[in-house]
Amino acid sequence: MIKRWLRRLQGKDDSFQDWRKRNPHKPFREYYAERAERTLRKLKPHRTWGSNLLLNREFGRSGADFLDTLVQLGLKPQDVCVDYGCGTLRVGIHLINFLRPEAYWGLDVTDFVLQEGRKLAGDRLWSEKRPQLRVISAETVSEVAASRPIMVFAHRVLNHVHPDELSEFFENILEITGSPGQAIITGNWSDGETIQKNQHRWTHSITRIGERVEAKGGVLEIIGKQGSLQTEELRRSGLLRIVRARRI
Repeated sequence: MIKRWLRRLQGKDDSFQDWRKRNPHKPFREYYAERAERTLRKLKPHRTWGSNLLLNREFGRSGADFLDTLVQLGLKPQDVCVDYGCGTLRVGIHLINFLRPEAYWGLDVTDFVLQEGRKLAGDRLWSEKRPQLRVISAETVSEVAASRPIMVFAHRVLNHVHPDELSEFFENILEITGSPGQAIITGNWSDGETIQKNQHRWTHSITRIGERVEAKGGVLEIIGKQGSLQTEELRRSGLLRIVRARRI
């Protein structure tokens, strides 16, 4: 108890369990949003958020290889594309440059993170390309869906979705995707049961993922698989594609 109190007094991150006790009715995504904001305000190095990227990655260069992947999967400069869980635009900056003006949509759980990405992108690019950023909600999901995107992607987002919010995640993805669009999801999954890696990361069961996608009217396809990361847990890594089921 004393250690937890000291951690809060020193401004250190408390656990999800502590946060849940104080916020019993709030969804996990709000905890994740608060955690992201704390990290960015303290300028802590992070793999994907902000300009202070780990592993000597430079904002504006890091993430460029994923654009190449999307192009290989059919993305064209004239298409509308949605970055679901865009963070501070580590990948999004490359899409903004690649796509025509107003064709990039970036969604995330907190406006603070979006505005940090906006600042990193710079005024010149923002004025030239006019990208659209939105906080995820039922209203903004409907707004983005109305733009009829050809491609939706969620890069390294899946493993930060709480199991209780997995259905909502895929419901949003499928509503935005529409037809004939496709959604590309990257991350890890398990051939067995869902595995909790830490207080804000899960390796979801591929069976459960497929069930959630099907329940929301989609079809799941594994289009890239890198094999087992840990044999005893049957963890996989790669690309998943989701499309709407065809109506007969």
